[in-house]
Amino acid sequence: MSLRLGCAMSDRIAGVAAVGAAMPKTMICLPSRPVPLVMIDGTSDPVVPYGGGTEHNLSLATLSAEDSAKTWAKFDHCEEKPAHGKIPEKAKGGMETKTDTYDGCREGAQVVLYSVKGAGNTWPGGEQYEAENTVGKTSQDLNANEVIWSFLVTRKLPAQSADKKE
Repeated sequence: MSLRLGCAMSDRIAGVAAVGAAMPKTMICLPSRPVPLVMIDGTSDPVVPYGGGTEHNLSLATLSAEDSAKTWAKFDHCEEKPAHGKIPEKAKGGMETKTDTYDGCREGAQVVLYSVKGAGNTWPGGEQYEAENTVGKTSQDLNANEVIWSFLVTRKLPAQSADKKE
């Protein structure tokens, strides 16, 4: 839903966050301006497959998480190749997180994908809201609330020109 809103309401939304989501293969996206995006996806997600395929609740064909970020980076006219990073697990048996960051985007936009190794369709840092065999594991090594807030808090809509009325 947040990806759809970023496409359809880019003139009113300063940035977008998506957790456990990927772009539908058939989604048409024509944003009027670059929209910053942060994505957080588990590599072992049984609902929205990390590598792409069929989303299991709606039977919707999706791109992989990495291709979703890459496609959004194209919308935002970012550098073609992302910078790669890692957030180590906090304790033995935790979940390492890989980051792909697309910079050099128009209007200061940025696209960041957090790939949580071994995590499912869950909220990192949150509760295990359903059984692991249904949604996968929840990572406690990353706090999605903090990641999303720190990404979105700095995003602003472009200043409206004086001749435009609200």
